[in-house]
Amino acid sequence: RPHVTSGSMADLQSSASQSQEPYVGARVKLHGLAARPELNGRVGVVDCRKNAERWAVQLVTSDGMRDGLTIALKPVNITVLTRPPPESQQRGRCLEVKPAPLAAARDAIPVHVATDGLPLSKESDEVALLNSTRGWKTVRGLKAYTRDATYPDLYCYFDAADTASPINHFAMRAFTAYPNDIGGLPKRGIRGDVVCIRLEPPSGTCGGEGPGGPMTAAAFDDGASVMGHPTETSIGVEEMRDTLLFYTDQDAQSIASDRDMKRTMARMPPEMAAMMGGQMPINLGQFMMP
Repeated sequence: RPHVTSGSMADLQSSASQSQEPYVGARVKLHGLAARPELNGRVGVVDCRKNAERWAVQLVTSDGMRDGLTIALKPVNITVLTRPPPESQQRGRCLEVKPAPLAAARDAIPVHVATDGLPLSKESDEVALLNSTRGWKTVRGLKAYTRDATYPDLYCYFDAADTASPINHFAMRAFTAYPNDIGGLPKRGIRGDVVCIRLEPPSGTCGGEGPGGPMTAAAFDDGASVMGHPTETSIGVEEMRDTLLFYTDQDAQSIASDRDMKRTMARMPPEMAAMMGGQMPINLGQFMMP
């Protein structure tokens, strides 16, 4: 068997890194930047595909935090340092979001496929399961929007009785659009782990031309007025990270109010929609956003 020296092993590792194509969530090292030589050697995380030729790379500090600078780079200027996770770890029907510093780099935001057995057919069964498997005392659920959703497509569970675990800063920003649904947030905020499942498009009634005649209540399929609603019930890990990062500088209540109103207006008769307007204020309760 041929003897492999330490030098040739390093060459093999370098070759493997060079051959790995960029992907969202990959940890990379920058090199060959003539216009920004001070960035050569810096480490970052691939945030998204910028265009056909470049990837958006979020630079990372030495302690693993985002440093606020995202640049578009060609693959020739980045060395991929990590391999993509197995497909079974890339998306699931239930995801777990653990607490982390709000400035954590994308790949350091702890989002994982959960093994709790959710979703189930009834919310009461899901609550009972979380009581049993996680020992949660007061299970509460909140609906939320992913970054690009046009209806609340997430349902997120947490233990409202948890006062000892670290506060879940990402959850506090991304999953708090409808606090009144549970009578207000816990006074000490959402703490510990959060588990999320995908919601189907909502349904209801609206006015208009229906079986009962003009301007009477008629059934509608809200999914028909929703663009890009998910074709499956699973949630991607990177989709969840996109959402968590999006809400670090966006107000979840304002986003939800705006999207709710647009969806409602889209399914109303034009003459009624013209008469509608305004916002729907939502009270966070007694909790002060950290």
